[in-house]
Amino acid sequence: GILFPVGLMFQKDKINLNAEKVEKLIQANFSSIALIISNFLSYKKKGLLVGFGSVSGYLGRELNTYYASSKRALESYFESVGFANKKNSVKIQFYTLGYLDTNLSFGKKLILPKGSPHDLSKIVYKNRGKKLGKYFFPKWWGAIVFLLKVLPFSFLVNLNTLKK
Repeated sequence: GILFPVGLMFQKDKINLNAEKVEKLIQANFSSIALIISNFLSYKKKGLLVGFGSVSGYLGRELNTYYASSKRALESYFESVGFANKKNSVKIQFYTLGYLDTNLSFGKKLILPKGSPHDLSKIVYKNRGKKLGKYFFPKWWGAIVFLLKVLPFSFLVNLNTLKK
């Protein structure tokens, strides 16, 4: 099997990012993974494919625009791979990650607690033999994402402008 705990982020990832950085973000967070999986699936009819996305991909954002967009594309791609392989023995898993206790969150003041990478690795290992589909980590992020999806976009935009 193949696990894809990879990604790339730039601190100043906004809508007007230069083309070279946009291409790097999309390649690292989506297209390189899709190409590897496509090649894998042309030769294998059993195995395990595990992708890792981000809760940031569930809602358009002003910050981390291309990172979030490519993670959203990756999740959609994993859904498609899951549908295409429902009758064979390739196990497809996609973990949508909230804040993790890594160098990306070090020193940042976050309103929600960070998940442990060690705990995540234990969950991934425990689930390695399953066709899991999607999984949120930490689990409670699923409820937060649900709320973000049902709130009107205009409310979220206005909420964002209140912070400034």
